[in-house]
Formats: sequence, structure tokens, C-alpha cells
Amino acid sequence: MAKQLNEGGRCKCGGCGRTFSGLTTFDAHFRTLDAAPWSECIDPATVKKKDGTPRFRLDGDVWKAADVNPRWS
Repeated sequence: MAKQLNEGGRCKCGGCGRTFSGLTTFDAHFRTLDAAPWSECIDPATVKKKDGTPRFRLDGDVWKAADVNPRWS
């Protein structure tokens, strides 16, 4: 997937058009397909951690890690 770095280290996905707070959250929204040599975007609203809690939260139009204190991001 193509990515575009914006101000503040934000990443915009060329595949789905979503904006992420950084490379870690950007990379976490992909799923690698076993039968294909590429990855596909996953809707961040549907990604959960092992304990069932959301992995991401939407802050305006930017997807961020859900477990980051909002005061620090």
C-alpha cells in the first residue's frame, strides 16, 4: 500500500484514504493475505485487541491507538 507522510508524522493510506497518527497505527490496519503477495486495508473501526477492546479510536479524521492517553496525542 502506498503511504504519504504528512505534517506531524501522520500517514495517509493510498488504498483506503484514511489518515493515521503514525507508522505504527498505519501498519496495524493491514492484513496480509496468505494466498497473495500483498496486503489489504482493514477498517480500523473493526480491529480489536485480543481482549476484545478496540485497537483504534477516531479523533476528528485521524485514527489513533485507542490506549494512548488523549492528552498526550
